Amino acid sequence: MNIIPRPQEIKLKETAFSFGAHLDCTLFCDHIDETLLSRLFRGFTHATSRLAVAHGKETTLNAITFGDYHEQVIELSGEVEYAIHITEQGACIRGDNRVSLLHGYYTFLQMIETDSLEEGREQFSVPCGDVKDWSDVDFRGIDLCIFSETPLSFLQKAIRLCAFYKFTHVALNFWGTLRYDAMEELSWEHAYTKEEIRPVIEEARAMGLEIIPMLNHLGHAAQARDRYGKHVVLDQNPKLALLFEEDGWTWCLSNPETHKLLRKMREELMELCGEGEYFSLGFDEAYSFASCPKCRKKNKQELFLHYINGLAEELKEKGRRGIIWGDMFLDKEKWQLPIWATGRKEHGIYTCLDKLSRDLIIADWQYEIKEGIAESTGFFVENGFDTLVSPWDTVENIDVMTNTCIEKKAKGILTTTWDTLPERLWLIGYVAGKAWNSSHYSTELDDIMVKSAEVLRKTRENGYTGYHNAGWKPNEV
Repeated sequence: MNIIPRPQEIKLKETAFSFGAHLDCTLFCDHIDETLLSRLFRGFTHATSRLAVAHGKETTLNAITFGDYHEQVIELSGEVEYAIHITEQGACIRGDNRVSLLHGYYTFLQMIETDSLEEGREQFSVPCGDVKDWSDVDFRGIDLCIFSETPLSFLQKAIRLCAFYKFTHVALNFWGTLRYDAMEELSWEHAYTKEEIRPVIEEARAMGLEIIPMLNHLGHAAQARDRYGKHVVLDQNPKLALLFEEDGWTWCLSNPETHKLLRKMREELMELCGEGEYFSLGFDEAYSFASCPKCRKKNKQELFLHYINGLAEELKEKGRRGIIWGDMFLDKEKWQLPIWATGRKEHGIYTCLDKLSRDLIIADWQYEIKEGIAESTGFFVENGFDTLVSPWDTVENIDVMTNTCIEKKAKGILTTTWDTLPERLWLIGYVAGKAWNSSHYSTELDDIMVKSAEVLRKTRENGYTGYHNAGWKPNEV
């Protein structure tokens, strides 16, 4: 039985709970969409069985019962986040909160086995037994980039997979692909409207994810990949040049209009993404920081600290914490490869670490470390920061960074995907499995790919019709 992520404890028997083309269930929880439960159930029974959802009175139980389950509702203890108990008469899922209950439901769906799809004789079964489950890493996040080439359907598939594999957070990283009210030039002509993005976010939240708004507040101001030379704002309106340093790569912190614009963008993103605890602020690879004539006349460290600590305070007032990348706080003359550091002497940003607000969370992206432990993560933790590890696209790197997170007692994981996700969709399942149960996770990438294809088909009741909409890439060649 291939379940992603693998539960911590699963004990199954030879007997099974069986049902046909109809299954009754009772939901004891507020704020779970019963249509979501029914749709997913329909998908995992090949569109041949229906789930009839009734609502129980004790909504604080955070439980779901199936069939003729009449035993006592499961008690949770210790670190257990959800538990499943299955008898021949029925089944019960219990979570310590709404999201944990959904996670238990996603495991239950993966346990359903198909016995017959003959019309009128449909038969499904779930092995009797018990599941007790909890995660090794509490914060399990992923940064999803929306490029001009990213179909909305792909974004939806990636988010569904993240939710089903029990991620807790998804950061939406728009690369000139969201139309802002604040300024027309902040997006390309084919960018998505908020009305197009909002249903994807609403489904993500219904499935148990918190959506983190992401906006680069220093480097990457072009909202485009530097290797291709595009600039979403200046290629459309060069008269807006003073919002940026002279190369356009970094926001100009000496221009009051820059701060006004970024504030409006933050407000729009927070409204779009909904309530949450975090805001991803960027701050990586700001190579041209404070290089324009106005910024050069100022104390760079004071300019930087006033800006970033001000952002931290503003977000705190809104009940959020800023997440920043850690590379600029590592002196490149002291840290050697495979640890990646971009802190330069002419910027002096790495000298600001002691004075940086501890309300900020540092995400330590390290992609070249493939053995041992990422000492940079320990450096940030020891300096009093809540720290996230951020791996990328190799299993060795993911293993090292996740092990580092656990050993160094970091806050969690915020994996990155950048432009590679369509070729490496296995990354979602692999990171999910490793971060949830670091001792027992699938190392067979082919198995993860096949399982992920199955999950994607089943999380949409009737699959993704049409060649170009099936799977996760429009073409195979």
